[in-house]
Amino acid sequence: MERVLGQIDKDRRALVVTVCWAIWKARNEKVWSNKNCSPSGVLYSAKSYLTQWRETQNTLFVALPHASLPEDGAFSWVKPQENIVKVNVDAALFQEHLVFGAGMVGRDYRGELLQVRIALSVGVVQPELAEVMAIKEVLSWIEKNNWLEGILETDCLVAAQAIRSRVQMHSPFGVVVEECRVLLNRLNKVTLLFVRRFANMTAHYVAKMSYSFPDRCFNGDVPIELKNVLLSDLLI
Repeated sequence: MERVLGQIDKDRRALVVTVCWAIWKARNEKVWSNKNCSPSGVLYSAKSYLTQWRETQNTLFVALPHASLPEDGAFSWVKPQENIVKVNVDAALFQEHLVFGAGMVGRDYRGELLQVRIALSVGVVQPELAEVMAIKEVLSWIEKNNWLEGILETDCLVAAQAIRSRVQMHSPFGVVVEECRVLLNRLNKVTLLFVRRFANMTAHYVAKMSYSFPDRCFNGDVPIELKNVLLSDLLI
């Protein structure tokens, strides 16, 4: 490895190191979760990650600390005020199947379920990109349902801060971030907040369901396991 790295330029060295990291990550997925990832999937993941990292490292993380809100960081799910809809969103990766999913849960001020939506997309993407794509999807869903006053909660701090910042990012991540900003400007009474994972467990569970229930909507009739997760939010 030392001899190979000494014979190639800086860009190719970065790719070799990133591929090694992707192989190690795929090995852990197999050992600990029994998830399989094809060699082409490992290589695609490495290249995608390296491209996004190069394009965002100089701008994204410098600006994000200034894009926080006082309401950020809730540890448990809380009912919104009257006439306000609260929507939780999360993403899930299924790299062994070359797909990723999004889970969206809308509830009213009583904590009662309005609708659950599940979306599944084809591709191998990095977690941050999957999260902002899920946020874009849920913003379109909010607009379609005419939920004009609402709170949107995500447990991805990088995604929330990137969308709320003014930093221009020339990358696939940055393109979706800008699309989210446009949607939020239209939905000017919808607030995007970052919450801890425990406050977003219902959306997390729904996102994990996306491979088994692709592109589905549920209203009152939801799987019993999801009913239990919804109930647990109200018991905290």
